[in-house]
Amino acid sequence: MAKVDDLNKLLNELMVVYKKYEMLKEMTTDFNIFKSIGSTSDEVNIHSKFICALLNERIYGKKFLFEFLKCVEIELSSHEIIEKVFIDNEHPIAKGRLDLIIEFETTDKEKTIIVIENKIYAVDNEGQIEKYRKELKKRKKQDAKLITKLVYLTLDGSKPTKSTTEDITCISYENDIIQWLNECIKIVALEPKIREVLVQYRAILFELIGKEEDVLMEFKEIISGSVDNFIIANSIEEPLKEVKAELQLRFWQELEKQLEESLKEKGIKNIENTQKDGKLGDSNPWYCSKDNNIQNIRNFYDKTTNWYGLLYDLGEVSDVGKLFLKVQMGYKEIYFGFRKKVEKIDETSGNYRKLIDKLYEKNYKSPERNAWWIGWKWLYADVVKKERINMKIINKNLASKLMDNQEEFNDFIKNCVDQICELVEIVKSVDKSRN
Repeated sequence: MAKVDDLNKLLNELMVVYKKYEMLKEMTTDFNIFKSIGSTSDEVNIHSKFICALLNERIYGKKFLFEFLKCVEIELSSHEIIEKVFIDNEHPIAKGRLDLIIEFETTDKEKTIIVIENKIYAVDNEGQIEKYRKELKKRKKQDAKLITKLVYLTLDGSKPTKSTTEDITCISYENDIIQWLNECIKIVALEPKIREVLVQYRAILFELIGKEEDVLMEFKEIISGSVDNFIIANSIEEPLKEVKAELQLRFWQELEKQLEESLKEKGIKNIENTQKDGKLGDSNPWYCSKDNNIQNIRNFYDKTTNWYGLLYDLGEVSDVGKLFLKVQMGYKEIYFGFRKKVEKIDETSGNYRKLIDKLYEKNYKSPERNAWWIGWKWLYADVVKKERINMKIINKNLASKLMDNQEEFNDFIKNCVDQICELVEIVKSVDKSRN
């Protein structure tokens, strides 16, 4: 067991590094081209397009592809030359599109096709992976010697939830893509235009997975600098997870309480009848069970995404059906919106169209293209700064809201409730009988 004095010494060393990088952040620009052109979690318009563009680069594309193949467990020998390359994103097939497709031959005339399903925060839709399988089987039928590979790319290497996985290679942005980018940066070390874009894209990935690259590397050096430092750091891993789980539980409990009070005040009638025991389907689990078992939250810190949260019936909306308000924990951050996959709704009615238009007007994401949500938004710790609630890392600002004093905590929860209750006003704007 680590001694308290040794632990304090290590924490002091790490704090010096942390404060150094906090000061550097204040002195350097936070401009990033990827942030300026769209949502950094948009796998279609940012990530798939960028990976496709890199692999199609006129001079270095084949070198990038050679390194990328290692990510998907295809090892080429150094003497093999890649030929006849075709790479596309959003590639049309019968009844859908492929996020990424890679086709190539090598000098020994072997043909390979790789199909990649790319997910940042979304989960796979029903039948989506099977559609990819059918496309690969069709290609294989046309050419029996064809080598095929089905890849599922997520932030943390999660497996698909709606499909068997025996023929799927699961890879992650956190490990595989960042490692690939590191190799690509080495390849273009003397090409500043490409190198700097790669560095900025890598920074976006570190932000998405909730890590600060420079701080991480220096922390790593300190911890690996001695056996004692490693043992001490290792000894606090489990207690730290438990502290985070308890802080997150406190957040959900108070949010549940204040949100239910606010929904009642706004005339939502079914709050007392909310089913919190799993009867609303395995895709909508409550944040914890009635006996206060917080295993869902503990699993969250072991890299198991459970998509848990809160779910409330907002009642019947004329010509639409029942709308459900959902507040959900995702990969590391919390979002909210109108949830599908609970009861059937009429997506052909004029009132549903009004609902979609109102969601677009209020800047909700994916009002029409998402199989799980009618529309969703991030829940912000700070609305003005657009600072999301990252429960994986729990930065200084969020920790102060969760830990420091009851008044600040209550204000924080009230701010969250106010953001979420915008959904009630949207329902009222669509269903005039509620006014």
